Amino acid sequence: MKKVLIGLVALVVILAVVVLILPSLVLKDTLLAQIEEQMEKATGREVTIAGDVGVSIIPSVELTLEQVTIANAPGAADANMIELGALRLKVGLFPLLGGELAVDEFVLDTPTIRLEVDAAGKPNWEFDTAESGAAADTSIDSDSGGSGGSAGLLNEVRLGNVAITDGTVIYADRQAGTEERLDDVNVRLSLPNLDSPFNLDGGITWHGEAIELTVDIERLRALLDNQTTDLAANIDTKHLTLSFDGQATGSASMRIDGKTDLKTPSVRALADWAGSPINMDGDVLGPFSVSGTVSVAQPVVAFTDATIAIDAIRATGNIEFNSGGAVPRIKGNLDVAALDTNPYLGGGGGEGSGSGASSGEQAQGGGDWSDDPIDLSALQSINADFTLRVESILVHSIKIGKSALRLTVEGGLMTADLTEMALYEGQGKAKVVANGARTVPAVALDFDLTGMQAEPLLTDAAGFDRISGTARGNMSVRGSGRSQREIVGNLNGNGAIGFTDGAVSGINLGAMLRNVASAFMDASAGTPQKTDFTEITGTFTITNGILDNQDLQLLSPLLRVGGAGTVELPPRTVKYRITPKLVASGEGQGGQTQASGVSIPVIVSGPWSDLSFKPDLAGALQETLKDPAKAKEAVQETIKSITEGDGEKKDPIGTVRGLLRGRGN
Repeated sequence: MKKVLIGLVALVVILAVVVLILPSLVLKDTLLAQIEEQMEKATGREVTIAGDVGVSIIPSVELTLEQVTIANAPGAADANMIELGALRLKVGLFPLLGGELAVDEFVLDTPTIRLEVDAAGKPNWEFDTAESGAAADTSIDSDSGGSGGSAGLLNEVRLGNVAITDGTVIYADRQAGTEERLDDVNVRLSLPNLDSPFNLDGGITWHGEAIELTVDIERLRALLDNQTTDLAANIDTKHLTLSFDGQATGSASMRIDGKTDLKTPSVRALADWAGSPINMDGDVLGPFSVSGTVSVAQPVVAFTDATIAIDAIRATGNIEFNSGGAVPRIKGNLDVAALDTNPYLGGGGGEGSGSGASSGEQAQGGGDWSDDPIDLSALQSINADFTLRVESILVHSIKIGKSALRLTVEGGLMTADLTEMALYEGQGKAKVVANGARTVPAVALDFDLTGMQAEPLLTDAAGFDRISGTARGNMSVRGSGRSQREIVGNLNGNGAIGFTDGAVSGINLGAMLRNVASAFMDASAGTPQKTDFTEITGTFTITNGILDNQDLQLLSPLLRVGGAGTVELPPRTVKYRITPKLVASGEGQGGQTQASGVSIPVIVSGPWSDLSFKPDLAGALQETLKDPAKAKEAVQETIKSITEGDGEKKDPIGTVRGLLRGRGN
């Protein structure tokens, strides 16, 4: 028995030597050569294993390769595409013989992976091999129908310790001249079997900040069989958190549907971290969040029932992003409670502020046009079709009520169509077109407005507070330029305006006429005055930034006013001549505009923030000398109308005296 036991021990020792030692001594060199040969055949690149090679078969197939390198593509910046500190593989032998791949360990230790796209656009992960263009149809049973299911040579897959430790991934695009780098790549995978949950857990470092990520798939076999399974994922960084909880469906391009929640404490800080800093003045682009139902079916990503918040703006709606075309396309609809655009327009971003001017300057019509460059080329980078419904909008000092906007961008041409706009108790429609496909940006504006209160509108829009009443107007203008000043200087178009039941402040034309005997030297002429009217109408043209009007008409009881002149938009100045008449008519709105009467022209000039009004006595005298008899007749008719206009006989001398004193009857 002792001899038998000794014999058995000797046999075990011999077997151990054969199984464990012999492969490492006899098969090592052969195996090393075979590994290098097969890897080179598969990649078309030189493969070098400079370190130790460890191999065993019983009870597991174990392989260890140290200091492995795979050469890069010809012309690449670095000699090697992949460098591995070590590769460790441990596979259960007996499960493998039974059709199950049980990976007890697969570790890539300190790998450096260099991915590169050369100047011609060819990636280095496209390997040139003799078999690269051949069809591999022999790998699928002809009777299988190519279903792509999980059935095949292996019935099961089990992953134990599968990991990448302390890895580095470098991506370089030589066409774009960009390079990105991921450091500290540490990822672990867990998969007890294809019907058990799959888990990925790990982290990387990008741009100096750590990114933690997890992925959980309820049943991996479902994806392999083109079925649906639960999927959850989380990404957590200092600048961004993203969570997803839903389902995934396996296919040639996997589909994902579920609830998502994305948050960043600062869009500006996120952009800085991503290497694309945002150059925008003001305390804007801070907190941003979006949550809702997401659907991903490449190349389309869609958000439905989304809730979006950025800074103080809140919105709900649907968004769809399609990256499948030559230019990405976005479409959707949003409902916004209140939209304050001022923080995004520069100039400090406070309420009522304007670009390049303080709120005080804006209120007085001061400031100046901006010389900041306007670049609309970004409109060529995306196509869009968006509907926006807003309860209120603030643009500089202009307050817009409930509005509906359709925004489209196609081929660099942006069209913003305001189909509904509540504006200062009135209504309107407007369309703005911006062309970013041209070398020099071009813009166009068309609007039609009715029923607005003129004084607050003009005060907020242009700092011009000299006209009150109910306004209507339409305008169509076009302009081009590389800055706001250039565009204003190149404006061309036309329009019409109308005001009813209001007043022109800063001048009392009737009082000036009544005091003509003292040549406007009465003390009351220097005090704030106003001219009431029942209607003002006029049309205008704009040529190279110069607004020209020749048919202004103001109707008021006992007063008719005609006007003609120009408003030079680039310097913000007015050159205008008003011709008021104290007429022989008591009619107001709708009265005869050609009624005869006393006429004393008034010159309006200066910057529109500080207009001056001066009587044109020389012009009045010149008109009188042309036809003294007609002037005398006009005065007589005016006095007669004033004293007998209502059918009751009055004292003409007393009435005229009252008029000259600024009272009248």
